[in-house]
Amino acid sequence: MRQSLHSSLEHLSLLTADSAELAAVEVAATAQKRGVSVAQLVFAFARSAGMLPLTGTTSRTHMRDDLASEQLALTPAELALLERLGDR
Repeated sequence: MRQSLHSSLEHLSLLTADSAELAAVEVAATAQKRGVSVAQLVFAFARSAGMLPLTGTTSRTHMRDDLASEQLALTPAELALLERLGDR
């Protein structure tokens, strides 16, 4: 018996879908403490959840920043913060 494989793709804008959560003081404070942007935190969080974040930027500066987030490893406390904010 041959099984068919089904896959689904979900489109989600990581940077605009949860804008209220991303504007939280805790997120800005975490980004500032780490010396990164909120977008870099979001991309690092997405990677930690097994997602491949895709950027739609046409800005070279934003692209460099987005790619630099690859080097950002979030702490367990930072991951918990972002997860908690996403559950609101």
